Amino acid sequence: MRRTRFQQGSLQIVKRAGGRKAWEYRWYELQADGSRTRRNLMVGSLEQYPNETAAQKAVAALRADINAENPRTSLTPISVQTLVEHYREKELGPDCTKTRKTQVTYVGYFRKWILPRWGSYHVTEVKAVAVEQWLRSLKYANGSKAKARNIMSAVFNHAVRWEWLDVNPIRMVRQSAKRDQDAHCAFHRADCGTPSHPEGAHAHDGIPRRVHGPSGWGVVFASPHSGGKLPYWPGSLYKAHLEPAAKEIGIVGHFGWHTFRHTYATLLKGNGEDVKVVQELMRHANISVTLNVYAQAITQTKRDAQSRVVSLLLDKNEEKPSTEAYRTVTDLQNSGGDLQVVDKVGVPDGI
Repeated sequence: MRRTRFQQGSLQIVKRAGGRKAWEYRWYELQADGSRTRRNLMVGSLEQYPNETAAQKAVAALRADINAENPRTSLTPISVQTLVEHYREKELGPDCTKTRKTQVTYVGYFRKWILPRWGSYHVTEVKAVAVEQWLRSLKYANGSKAKARNIMSAVFNHAVRWEWLDVNPIRMVRQSAKRDQDAHCAFHRADCGTPSHPEGAHAHDGIPRRVHGPSGWGVVFASPHSGGKLPYWPGSLYKAHLEPAAKEIGIVGHFGWHTFRHTYATLLKGNGEDVKVVQELMRHANISVTLNVYAQAITQTKRDAQSRVVSLLLDKNEEKPSTEAYRTVTDLQNSGGDLQVVDKVGVPDGI
């Protein structure tokens, strides 16, 4: 019986069409009849992998795949870096069932969180207690740390399926996803760096709440079921109050509490607030998220903008006062201006 050999494979620099040089990886594949066939794969160009060390890292996942059925594989544990690359190839490849957004999130956690800390470790060296202590040391929200733990667990489950590990150590890592109560501005009367309006403060009068500690902050919408220590669940408030009120005034379609963030951003922008002010009030890290995702143009503002263009055209064709006199179509009507040009120019669809 022929002994199965552990294949390291070989990397060589070959010349491609056009004279460009690239890395080629070669190995032998065992066939059903016991014979061996040489295989090769183009890894990438010298620009992508300027040295052999970088190229070896690129083929680490493939090497693990080639030797998956080799008993020696269990004696030489793979690194977390190799495991992550193998997971990306098998679970986040072209046939992946995860959404594009989920794939980007996973890759981001690999690059920023997991690999910088654990990439050089062998998978057998990663221990639950060490991972738990690492997560506690991170100055991030509990939800983000719980996400990192869950992604690590998915990767180590992959190692168990491929029989590189017997047990997933991340299953024993404790990490809560619960929000920090002191930092949760949505349900607490805390100073979160945003000045409040006096009328907004009085709007809380009559709303059940409970004050904690000498600082005077407390829970708004305090639930009597928790003795006032915790707020109502957002889903409960939605079912009991928001959904019936929406139906009563004729709002149809899907919406939720997060919809109010879009409304808030749109009203701030519509009021002419500085875009940087809107971004910081929304607490967005990137201003493009504020403008491209949350804020929308108000219909009346679009009408007024179109009317100002019409006013400019009227001022060119006839002797009229300055454009400031006709800020909107309504102003033009009130002044007795001629609306024939408006009919000729027209108003864009949806205005």
